[in-house]
Amino acid sequence: MTRVAAFDCGTNSLRLLIADLDPVTGEAVELVRAMRVVRLGEGVDESGKISDSAMRRVFAATEGTPNPCAATGLTSSASAPPRRPAMLPMLPTSWPGSRPAWA
Repeated sequence: MTRVAAFDCGTNSLRLLIADLDPVTGEAVELVRAMRVVRLGEGVDESGKISDSAMRRVFAATEGTPNPCAATGLTSSASAPPRRPAMLPMLPTSWPGSRPAWA
């Protein structure tokens, strides 16, 4: 088994998944699945930027809490480019600027 973690900082919430993956079968055994609503994107449509109060909510949600990665034995990290989830359709290539960030 290989222990892995994924962290997603989205518009509305922070999500963490820690799992053991079987390299042969691909089976995943979840160890930690957590979500915190932080409303990071609040007001972005009007202002075009992330507000200071939204950033404070993100930091407050993560500060002072035990590190679940360390608690489960994860000792190193690596970042990878986001991958397109299978359930999302690709944008038509005829749209200007339509190349998805995950492509």
